[in-house]
Amino acid sequence: MKEVPEPTDFVLESLRDNLRPIKKAHLYYPSPTNLVFYELADLYCDRFEVSNAGLAQILEISPQSCSQWKTGSGGRSPTWAKLIWLCNAVNCQIIVDGDGMRVARRRKRRS
Repeated sequence: MKEVPEPTDFVLESLRDNLRPIKKAHLYYPSPTNLVFYELADLYCDRFEVSNAGLAQILEISPQSCSQWKTGSGGRSPTWAKLIWLCNAVNCQIIVDGDGMRVARRRKRRS
């Protein structure tokens, strides 16, 4: 049976260096809520013919925040209240399941 070597300081430093990008991954990749906001915002802007600045004014946020919510830059994410408001405005729903989050058209209820 092979003897397992003790971790050295070099190995520990190497592990720490490799973990740093993982800890900051949320700064580089948008979260599912950012992707959902991006899709809902585009639907809203197309349907009501408003610009991103106009959408930001309607949502009572700054245009910079609106842009950050779309891209996920700076680790910013939209609030659920704003996502739900946009869903109602464009007649969509957010579906969350094992595959992730997605936007879908809301179906009419059967009477």
